[in-house]
Amino acid sequence: MPQAFEFNKGWRQRKKYARTSGRMYFVGPQEQERFALRLLLLYGKGFTSFEDVRTVEGVLHTTFVSAARAAGYLIDDTFFVQSLREAASFHLPAQLRSYFVSLIVYGNLQDPLPVTLWNAHKEDFMEDFVLNGDPTDVAESKAFYDIADRISTLGKDYREYLNIDIQQLFVDDLQVDVDQHNRIGEGNYALLNSEQKSVVDDVLLAIERQQGQCFFVDGPGGSGKTFVYTTIYRLATARRKRILNVAWTGIAANLLPNGRTVTSAFRLLVDDRSRSSGMKRQSKEANMLREVGAIIWDEAPMAPKQALEAVNSLLQDIMQKNEPFGGKIMLLGGDFRQVLPVVEKGGRRVFVEVCLKMSVLWPLFKIHKLTTNTRLNDNDYCHREWLLKIGNGEVPSDENGDIKVPDDLICEGDIAEAIFGEALNGGNSDFSELAILTPRNVDALRINDYVLDRLSGDKVVFLSEDEAIVEDPSDALNFPTEFLNKMTPTGMPHMY
Repeated sequence: MPQAFEFNKGWRQRKKYARTSGRMYFVGPQEQERFALRLLLLYGKGFTSFEDVRTVEGVLHTTFVSAARAAGYLIDDTFFVQSLREAASFHLPAQLRSYFVSLIVYGNLQDPLPVTLWNAHKEDFMEDFVLNGDPTDVAESKAFYDIADRISTLGKDYREYLNIDIQQLFVDDLQVDVDQHNRIGEGNYALLNSEQKSVVDDVLLAIERQQGQCFFVDGPGGSGKTFVYTTIYRLATARRKRILNVAWTGIAANLLPNGRTVTSAFRLLVDDRSRSSGMKRQSKEANMLREVGAIIWDEAPMAPKQALEAVNSLLQDIMQKNEPFGGKIMLLGGDFRQVLPVVEKGGRRVFVEVCLKMSVLWPLFKIHKLTTNTRLNDNDYCHREWLLKIGNGEVPSDENGDIKVPDDLICEGDIAEAIFGEALNGGNSDFSELAILTPRNVDALRINDYVLDRLSGDKVVFLSEDEAIVEDPSDALNFPTEFLNKMTPTGMPHMY
C-alpha cells in the first residue's frame, strides 16, 4: 500500500515512485479499541475488511478488544487463572512452583490475584513435600518459601507479590528421623577422602563445642564440596543441631538439603546491592536464625564482600554479640577460579575490590583445600590440570592477557554439528546431555536459533505478554508494543 499510495489526510495515489517503508501510527493502550485494532493489524495477515479483522477462528466479535483477547494479544485475569489450572494438571510440583513464579513476576499480576492463585493451588504446590512425609503445615511452609526463594533469585522481594504471613518451619520443628540422618551421614563419611574428612571433623567439632569459627572450603568443580556440605548437614542434624544451608544462586541452593538463597535467608536488600538487610531483630525470621547452630554457604566467591559484611552485621544484631557473625559457625565454600561477583560496567580492578578476599572478615576464615577431583576419570586428568593452570594464572598469555588454546580443543568446522550432530541427524543422543557454553547471551541466542532451524518437525509459535514496568505508569505509554515484543528478558527464550 505505501509503495503505490501516500497518506495525507487520506490515501492518494503516488505520482512518483520512490523507495518507501510504511509504518503504523502509535496508539496508547488508553484508547482501547484503537490499541486492539493496531495489535490485530500488526500481527494478523490478509485482512480485507474490518469485519475480517474482528473475526478470530471463524467467530465474528463485536469489538476489536474482544477479538484481540480471543487471539491472545490481550489478556485479563481469566487467562492467568486458566493458565495455572492447566499447568497444574500436568506439571510436577517443583515445575509448577517455578511456573507460578514466572507468571506472577513477568506477568505483573496485580493484587489480590497472586494470593488468590496461591490459595487455589497451594495443595498442588506442596504435593511433593506431602508425599515425602511432611505434615501439611510443614509442606505448606516449604512450598511457600521455595516460591519466595525463586522470586528472590529474580532480584525481587516476594512480599511484593505474596504479602501473607506463613511461618517458616524447620524440618526438625516437628519431625526429624535421627536414625535416618545418622545412617546417611555415616555412610557419606565413610566415602570421604582425607581432605574432605578434615573439613567435616573441624566443623562438627566446632558445632559440638558451640565455638564460633569461620571456615572456607577452597576446591575446584568436582572436588566434592557439595558432598561435604551434605555430610555435615546429615551428621549435625542427627545430633539435633540446626543447620542453615544457603547459596548465592538458586541453582546452587537447590543442590543443598533445604537450601535457600542468601538474599532470601538473610533478607538482603537487592535495591541496596545486598549491602544491608531488611530483617528486624524481633521478627520470626530472626528468631529462626538465633536457633541455627551453623551456616553453610555454597558458591560464596560469587557474592560481593558487602553481602558477607551485611550478614555479619545482621547476625551480630540478632545475637546481640560483637563476635564475628554473632558467634555463629560459618562454613563457606567455592572456587575463586570460576565466576566472581558481577559488577555492571566494572573492570578487573573493580572485580578484585569486591571479592570476599578483600573483606576485613576474610582473615577470620580457616582455609581447607580440596585438590582431588571425584568426578573425572583418568582420560580427563590432563584437561582438568590445564583448566586449573588457567585458573591459577600459570598458562602463558600474550600482552592482551589471551592464552593459546591447544589445537585438539579447537573446532574449526560447524560447532553445532560437532556437538549435536548425531541428535540433529536423527540419532539416539539426548539433547539434554549436550551443551555449548558461551559467556555472551547474544551468542547463545544465535546458536540456539541455528540449531532450532535444523530440527525436524513443525514450528510452533507461542505469544508472550509484554509490558513496560516503570515507576510512573504514564511512562509505559512511550513504549510501542512491537518494541516490547522484540526484547528478550534474562532467562527467557528468544523473542521475535
